[in-house]
Amino acid sequence: MSTATQYTMQQVLAALGSAQERIKSGKLADTPANGFALSKYLTENNLAPTAENFYTAINALANVPGSLTWAVRPATLLAQEKNERPATHQSVEAATKPFTDAKKAAEIADAKTKANEESVKQAKSLILGYIPVKSTPRGQVLDYAEQKQAQDEWTKALNQAVEKKRNLQEWTKALAATIQKRYRDREKAAERI
Repeated sequence: MSTATQYTMQQVLAALGSAQERIKSGKLADTPANGFALSKYLTENNLAPTAENFYTAINALANVPGSLTWAVRPATLLAQEKNERPATHQSVEAATKPFTDAKKAAEIADAKTKANEESVKQAKSLILGYIPVKSTPRGQVLDYAEQKQAQDEWTKALNQAVEKKRNLQEWTKALAATIQKRYRDREKAAERI
């Protein structure tokens, strides 16, 4: 004796309606495919077409993708689908870009600091290496006054360049050119005498 034959069509539809009302946030579409899927579930599981059994069938089939058609998807089903989607991943390059950019900036800053330190060292060496000579009746002698005046002037200028964070590499090149010019000018002046 089959359990489906004991219920009238109106009783089955009423039970299905009651089961659908229990679904708080969703609504099944009224399609033949849904009716067939629910009937098949009840038959395979030897269940009577009651509101409770329809509700059980709806819950069971809701977890099988594509088995039921929804007019409005239930919130729990939407949440499950959202959680089942593949996680969005950034590429390794995009994820590490802020760190690699910061590292590059730090390396550039370190290189600039090192270059500035080398330039200061080179500038001090050029300043200390300035040894002007002058011609006297006794021959060539060191011009201490010129040396002191030039070294004081250039040391002061170097300290200002460091303080104002100027391009010390260019400043050192300019200092070297200035010293060379000063030597040439002194040689020309000595030749005229």
